[in-house]
Amino acid sequence: MHWTHSSASQQFHGFTTSLFHYFTISLFHQKPSIFATVIKETMQRIIECIPNISEGRDKAKINAITSVVETVPGVMLLDVDPGASTNRTVITFAGEPEAVAEAAFQLIKKAQELIDMRVHKGEHPRQGATDVCPFVPISGVSTEECVAIARHVGERV
Repeated sequence: MHWTHSSASQQFHGFTTSLFHYFTISLFHQKPSIFATVIKETMQRIIECIPNISEGRDKAKINAITSVVETVPGVMLLDVDPGASTNRTVITFAGEPEAVAEAAFQLIKKAQELIDMRVHKGEHPRQGATDVCPFVPISGVSTEECVAIARHVGERV
């Protein structure tokens, strides 16, 4: 099972979600220079966050956890990729650094509330309700800034 958020009504810095999704998924992997040009002209400071949660089978829990990302202004949920055998879901969202940090914190909080690690089973080793939560610089943000964001989110957790 794999699903991608693509509501044409949601706006992200002037792009509809589906258009932004096209640029991020299609062009980013095929033609990074076109994606970079679009970002440079429309969005200056963008980071991506790719948390992995320890739930890949219960769609209701996955939806409840990922829905908190969409409540944070300036953040767009780009992809949700659950794996039944690993019982793990990889989530991708992007936006302005401060907003992405808040969305990551809210996602981690919701995952901790809904996922009971005492009964979790899956092929992939697990560290917690949220195993990893990397921040990746996309435009106008350095790796060092992403490290600082990760540390700040970690302190809040």
